[in-house]
Amino acid sequence: MKQRNCMVRFVLSIAVLLAVVANAHAQAVSGTVFGNISDPSGGVVADATVRAINTETAETRSTLTDAQGAYLFPVLPAGRYRVEAELSGFKKVVRDGVGVGVNQNARVDLVLEVGSVTQEVYVREDAPLVDTRQVQLGSTMDRKRVEDLPLNGRNVYSLVSILPGVARVTTPTVGDNSGNFVSANGSRTRQANFLLDGGFNNNLFRNGGNQAPNPDAVGEFRLITSNFDAEFGRLSGVVINVVTRSGTNQFHGALFEFLRNNHLNARNFFQPSVTPLHQNQFGATTGGPIIRNKTFFFASYQGFRNRTAAFVNSGITPTEGQRGGDFSSFAANQRPVDPSTG
Repeated sequence: MKQRNCMVRFVLSIAVLLAVVANAHAQAVSGTVFGNISDPSGGVVADATVRAINTETAETRSTLTDAQGAYLFPVLPAGRYRVEAELSGFKKVVRDGVGVGVNQNARVDLVLEVGSVTQEVYVREDAPLVDTRQVQLGSTMDRKRVEDLPLNGRNVYSLVSILPGVARVTTPTVGDNSGNFVSANGSRTRQANFLLDGGFNNNLFRNGGNQAPNPDAVGEFRLITSNFDAEFGRLSGVVINVVTRSGTNQFHGALFEFLRNNHLNARNFFQPSVTPLHQNQFGATTGGPIIRNKTFFFASYQGFRNRTAAFVNSGITPTEGQRGGDFSSFAANQRPVDPSTG
């Protein structure tokens, strides 16, 4: 009986923990779509059915407009969406190509034209770039820029330096766990709040950010520099929210290899030869559906190998006698020579 009670408590604890994590994840890694539905004269349309459909996973959310013709999808995973609205006596209207970014709000206003519901008005355009629903200031580094921009060391936090307001970015080399530090708009470098898929990702020892996943596993990340919501809390500096990639209804995969080799490097001016170096960063990604339109997987691996020789300075501190001009302790071929007399 005692063992059974312990098992019940354990299961309930896991369930509560998963619920809390899921709620935190949903808030921190999602965006919203909102807007108004009206008729051609500008009058509001109440009780219209509005759907938001993720074009990569076919995940569908639906809602009804209120008495003012407004609708809201408060928690949508970042991605590309198709927004549909329909009501009996009106043509169905579709807005495709709506981008929903992490911690962002996309406004999509739709106009229903009089006609049969079997008729469709199709519009392809993104949501307006100006977010009128919140006062947060920030910038988003989307998937395309993460893939295409040069990234020495493959640390995505290095890309923060090109975003507005950022004054200083310190990122460690591969294998160094000293932490990542960012300063923007006058904030201190050790007051940045790093998040990974909604979870706290700071190093509690130095208060820097832990390493992010390799760029091939990052979907996008957002830097919020000021006026961020209370949901982030804890630190007064910037917020860096990294969201990992997800599988879709299509199978995709990639292999990558980045090479640095001493045969491609120049010689240090103060050394007789090129320092030996054999550095490889390699890995793979794969993702796809487990159950189409319902369950997906994504996996990524990156390996790092670095084989090099360190340059060692052989300079030594002179003894008291050597500072006085007595070099008898040196071997004959090591003693300094007066260039004027030999």
